Amino acid sequence: ISVESYYNGMVNKTKEFFGFKLSENLFLFKNGTSQIYRENESFHNDCPKKISNWLKNNENLLQESFKGLQDSLEISKKIKNSDISDPIKAIDLLEKLNNTFKRGCIGLITTYWIPVWQEKYKKKSSINLFKESTIEKLKETRNQTESFFDESIESMFILLNKIADIKNWDKKLLKYITFDELKQSLSENKLFSIESLENRKNNTFAYISKKIVPENKLNKFLNEKNLFIYEEKIESTDTIKGTTANKGKIKGIAKIILNREQLNKIQVSEILIAPMTTPFYLPAMKKAAAFVTDEGGVTCHAAIISREMNKPCIIGTKHATSLIKDGDLLEVDANNGIVRILKGS
Repeated sequence: ISVESYYNGMVNKTKEFFGFKLSENLFLFKNGTSQIYRENESFHNDCPKKISNWLKNNENLLQESFKGLQDSLEISKKIKNSDISDPIKAIDLLEKLNNTFKRGCIGLITTYWIPVWQEKYKKKSSINLFKESTIEKLKETRNQTESFFDESIESMFILLNKIADIKNWDKKLLKYITFDELKQSLSENKLFSIESLENRKNNTFAYISKKIVPENKLNKFLNEKNLFIYEEKIESTDTIKGTTANKGKIKGIAKIILNREQLNKIQVSEILIAPMTTPFYLPAMKKAAAFVTDEGGVTCHAAIISREMNKPCIIGTKHATSLIKDGDLLEVDANNGIVRILKGS
């Protein structure tokens, strides 16, 4: 359900707001995690320029772009403080949360991606796509609403778990249900096709264009849309380069954290390796001696928290989670933006 909302937000709501499609997104569910693929060229090259031009004519709408972030946080707070014993109330709150979450994706583009694009273009060509005063305003709003994503997802889980408790349904299977299937389950007073949900749970599938596509049908589906998944070839190496977010140099054991269920893996003074971090990573970040991420810019969560905690941090490595294994002995040289694998696990 969270992926449905995110897809509709990033693909459809943003198109309604900005007047043009940013990029196609595909979510691949595999081994208990979901990976996001997007049309990279259009998202990182065409979209920044289009939004820069849009902003010149629509600066008055910038404040409006934040509303979904703020509304979603308000509803999430209400959900956490509510005593929910009626599934109808739970589904009503879930629908309201979904709607604000979709609109919140517009705010993610303005408060997160615009500063990232600005940084990228400035580094590459010394060009400012956006006014510095605008960037400062966006960074400030980003700091105020940074918990939007985690709080919204957490609230969706709270509501799904409430419904599961009330109806005595399998909580693990509800992770794989769509919103329409959930509403159908409540109307019929029985959980939607348990066989279908178990199949999703145990197998790889994709979500794209509001459709669930099994792995064995994915290539045909993408071919019909003139799309394909490009997997970059990763050369094995003991030296990984990224961007320094906070300086420092330290050695330690690597722990790769891909989702919430893995947070407890990390021990004090170990090195946190993640695709990117969000507020739900904070308990692990407090234990870790340093952070290394695949993605991110100077305004990303890992960069901000590393400076607050004064811990070495390297972001934007692209492939740290693929090249590093749990238990590897690392040297994180954040003074020079280099991670070295000193000894394999």
